[in-house]
Amino acid sequence: FSLQRGSIDAEAAVPSPPAELPSFAPRSAKWPKFAKRNIANILMQSLERNGSPLVWLNATVTEVLTEGNRVLGVLARDSQSGTKRLRLTAPTTVLASGAVETTRLMLLARLKHPGLWKDLPVGQGFHDHISAPVADLIPVDRDRLIHTFAFRFRDGGMRNWRLELKGEQRSRYHLPGAFAHVAFNRSEEGAFGAVRSLLQSAQRRELPDLGNLLPIVREAPWFARAALARLATGAVLPPDSADFQLHLVTEQSPAGLSRIELSDSRQDMFGKPLARIHWEVGDEDISRFVELQTRLATEWKNSPLMQLAKPVLSAPDKVRASILLGGGVYHPAGSTRMGTSARDSVLDPNLAPHGSSGIWALSTAAFPTCGGANPSFTLLLLALRLASHLSQGLRTGH
Repeated sequence: FSLQRGSIDAEAAVPSPPAELPSFAPRSAKWPKFAKRNIANILMQSLERNGSPLVWLNATVTEVLTEGNRVLGVLARDSQSGTKRLRLTAPTTVLASGAVETTRLMLLARLKHPGLWKDLPVGQGFHDHISAPVADLIPVDRDRLIHTFAFRFRDGGMRNWRLELKGEQRSRYHLPGAFAHVAFNRSEEGAFGAVRSLLQSAQRRELPDLGNLLPIVREAPWFARAALARLATGAVLPPDSADFQLHLVTEQSPAGLSRIELSDSRQDMFGKPLARIHWEVGDEDISRFVELQTRLATEWKNSPLMQLAKPVLSAPDKVRASILLGGGVYHPAGSTRMGTSARDSVLDPNLAPHGSSGIWALSTAAFPTCGGANPSFTLLLLALRLASHLSQGLRTGH
C-alpha cells in the first residue's frame, strides 16, 4: 500500500498533534491513498507475472464436501441460472468469504453432516465495534481544528490524528479498547462529495460522471482553497458548511447473546438457509461506552483542546439509541473465534477448525475480540501468516 514506515504515536512525523489527555493518547492512523485502495489493481500485474490464480465468476459456494471429519473441497453453483455445478476438490481448502458467509458455510456443513464440528461454538460469540457520535464540537478556532484533525496526504498515503484510550487506563478501570476521532458532517450533493465521487471513479478505472463538475463549479471558492491546502500542506479541507462531531469507537464484549445462525424461514436462490444475525448490545457495553464518553468530554474540557472547539455532550439516551440502531456495525468478529481449546473456540491458532482436517477459515470472524481499531490490516497479516503456514506444509508434505 506504499504506507510510510514508522510509529503511529505522537512523535510520528505528522504536524500539529493534538494535546495528550490523561486517559487518551494521540495516535496518527495510516490510510492508503485512493489510488492504492483497490487491491485488484495493486496486485494484478504481480499475479499475472507469477502465474495468476484461476477464478470462477458467478460461482457461489453452496456446500462443503466432506468425508468423515476431513474436508475434500467445495461445491459451487451458477449464481445466475442456478443450473450449472462446479465441484472442486483439493487437499487444502480455505474459506475466505467474509465473517458472516464463512460462518454460514460452516453452519451449512454442520447441518448436512451433523457429526462435523458438532461441539464447536460455530456462530456464537459474535460481536462488533460500537460506534456513535458522543458530542457536537462548536469551533473556537475553526482553522486550527481543521489543521489538527483533518486527513492529510503525506509520504505516499494519508494520515490523521485520533485519540486512543491508553493501555494502563484500560487495565486499571476494566475498560474496552477505544479511540475517538473528529468527524465533519457534509452533504454528498456538494463539491466535497463530487470530488470524492470523481476520485472513486478513478479508483475503479471508470469514466467519471461529468455531472459531478457542476457542484464543483458552484462552490468554486471552496474548491480553490481546498486545492491550495492540498498542495501546500496536504490537508483535506472540509466544506464551509460542515459541522464537527466527536465520535467514539469501542470494542464490544464477546460474552453476550449475539450470534450468527441459520434462518428457519429465509433461503437463498439455491434453497439454502440464509444467515440470521442476532446482534445485541448489552447494558454493560453501553454503560462502559457512556463512561468513556463522559471521561473523554471531561478531559477535553480541561485541556488545550478547548482552544480548538467546545464539546456539547450528547444525551445518554441519544447515544444509546444511536448504538442500538447499529450505525457502527462494520467489523463483524468472533463467530468462528480462534483459540487453543475446542471448548471455547472454533479454530485453532493456525485457523483450522478443531477436530477436522483439510480446511482453514480466514475472516475477521476468527478474532476472539475485535480490538480497539479497524481490523483490515490485522486480517491481511493473518492471511500472510496462513499462507506461510500452508506453503510450509505443502513443501514438507504435511
